[in-house]
Amino acid sequence: MNTPGNITVLSAIIIILSLAFSTAQMPGWKTIRDRDGNSYFIDEYGRMHASGKPEFRYKTLSADGIDYYLNQGIELIKGHYTLEGLLILKTILAMPPGDGKMNRVRAAAAKRINELSMREGDRFAGLNESASLLIYREGNEVKIIHDLMRYSLTVSGAVEVIRTSRKARTGSDYAYSGLLLGVKFMKAESRPTGGEGYDLLIAVSSEKFRSPLRSLEDLEEGWRSTLWESNYTREMIIKNDTRAIYRYRSSGEPRYSGYEGIYRNIMYGYMVRVITPEKNFPEFDGRIKAIVDTFSFAGIKN
Repeated sequence: MNTPGNITVLSAIIIILSLAFSTAQMPGWKTIRDRDGNSYFIDEYGRMHASGKPEFRYKTLSADGIDYYLNQGIELIKGHYTLEGLLILKTILAMPPGDGKMNRVRAAAAKRINELSMREGDRFAGLNESASLLIYREGNEVKIIHDLMRYSLTVSGAVEVIRTSRKARTGSDYAYSGLLLGVKFMKAESRPTGGEGYDLLIAVSSEKFRSPLRSLEDLEEGWRSTLWESNYTREMIIKNDTRAIYRYRSSGEPRYSGYEGIYRNIMYGYMVRVITPEKNFPEFDGRIKAIVDTFSFAGIKN
């Protein structure tokens, strides 16, 4: 006779076994590792099986792993990891069209997003806003797009998301978004930090204001008490109605150098800082300046 205790133990065993078999390789399945470093299973019928579990929040997608990313995005949504799945599918759509295979994958991603939008109804708008940071690689360049705050930048190096932040005011059109990225250029064995750390840090602050910005000077003055760093010196490189680029150098220890870009786009303001240890600046000067130069807003390069 089964006692309540025995039933509880038996139920727990069944649940554990079910979880194990749902994520483990089944007999006859093959483990595949694609050129983008992703692992998944192929069953005896040639069908792909991704884990359907969140394995990363932000990852640089590429065409090399596009089959996996589509499958993983779909499986995440099925497994109720809706935000994580939507983020992958939106990134696929942000990637440039390619050959027939890439276009079919993009079409499949668009279909799944439309289905999710219809299923979620009014809740989809919030999901879509939360899944706004899209990162993909094309050749040797990494493209970072923030579709909510309407900006993008391009980096030639390995990019990692260190931190994101977001603020909004209830009943207001005001919004703020912060992003901190780490970039690695050099091989680990030659990195001054002994293989750890980053060669560059990129900080992007973006604000959407309730009314159009009158001038770039007004934007800079408004940020002087909030985003402006007083322990840095600035040397103006270029300035016009929509942007200002500065050479950026710390005045204390530790010493850092880089560039700062400030941009005005109607109701949006952006500040981009790219810094590296001062001793590395001569080597990375051109790469740092290129990041600031490629910053674009609303699909228009400045």
